[in-house]
Amino acid sequence: MLDRPSLALDDYRAQGQERNAKRIYSDSLVQFDKQILPNRTMVKGQDFYIIGVPRNTRSVQTPITYLKGFAAFDTQGKRLKAYKNKGGFLSVDPSGAKTIRLTYHKTLVHQISLIIFIITWLALGGYWLIYFIKGIFYTSRLKH
Repeated sequence: MLDRPSLALDDYRAQGQERNAKRIYSDSLVQFDKQILPNRTMVKGQDFYIIGVPRNTRSVQTPITYLKGFAAFDTQGKRLKAYKNKGGFLSVDPSGAKTIRLTYHKTLVHQISLIIFIITWLALGGYWLIYFIKGIFYTSRLKH
């Protein structure tokens, strides 16, 4: 930025950074056999939908980072094969489905981590409460 003072006035990105950002953005869109088609996603409640899957598509790359808890279904509720692709995104084998519904179900490790988180906060809150109550009793004894 010191070499290019005008950079601070209009665009904060370094030279070439915008081009790389566009590539990363386009890589994260829905791809049907490596072909990007716009406006093919929809969200309803907790479910993520990919609509208008072209015929004879073998692989659909979603804009979602792969996690083990994701499951893919077609419109009839049949489970589709979901896997991690080379880029780390969730990919789905559509098997002729026109619409793909993606849902996330917490894995056992995720559930255990939430339980540990809650227990830790309860223990910490209990400690603070006991510390506060002891402080009140101690100050009231000093006053008498």
